Amino acid sequence: MYIFNELVFKTSLIDIAILSRLKSLSMEQMAKEFLAVNDKILTENFLVNLQQYAPTPEEQGRLSVFVKSASEEELEQLSAPDAFCVEVSVDWYVGKVQKLITLGLNR
Repeated sequence: MYIFNELVFKTSLIDIAILSRLKSLSMEQMAKEFLAVNDKILTENFLVNLQQYAPTPEEQGRLSVFVKSASEEELEQLSAPDAFCVEVSVDWYVGKVQKLITLGLNR
């Protein structure tokens, strides 16, 4: 199930640019690796992709409304890109990605 049907192109880009690199990880594992700043996964290119395809404030608002009203079954049926956006749709996410890029994680 796609939340952003009109943004299928964006979800396809998320799938290609971000999720394809993390196929072996669950969403929970991805979050742990991100919080641990695993530099084997969080390359500069990967961080730039995360920043570029992060949910916009409008999309975050729509995600928030959806998540609050969705049943457990509806959440389990989300497409991988939408599930990823739900995971990263928190205020600190964009700031943390920008900080990691600025610090030059992989110099």
